[in-house]
Amino acid sequence: MRYHKNQKQGFTMVEVVVAAVIFALTAAGFYATISALTAPAELSTKAVTAAFLGKQKLEELRTAVNADDWEESDPTKYTLVKNHKYDTLPPINIDGIDYTIEYTVSDDDPATGGREVSLTVTW
Repeated sequence: MRYHKNQKQGFTMVEVVVAAVIFALTAAGFYATISALTAPAELSTKAVTAAFLGKQKLEELRTAVNADDWEESDPTKYTLVKNHKYDTLPPINIDGIDYTIEYTVSDDDPATGGREVSLTVTW
């Protein structure tokens, strides 16, 4: 085979365009994957925070209400309406997200003194 001094070595325009298209498709795939994983991760973080706040409130309610007489240790903290204690707490802002806690405590079985707690944390 003969080698010509004037012949330039390198890529042709078609090869450059094909390589650019392949790179763009690969980059778009990575971006789509990362974008798809970001939303569930944010939702998971919010759900874990809400669960923690709910657990914290349940523990506070458990310790605040005397098991023997269904009276609070601090009556100013809760509202009693028709044998139900309910409250909507002011929003708690964590990392720029407002979490609202609502709960109701009612007699589940008056014979045994059992109570039912319904607690909702929203954001």
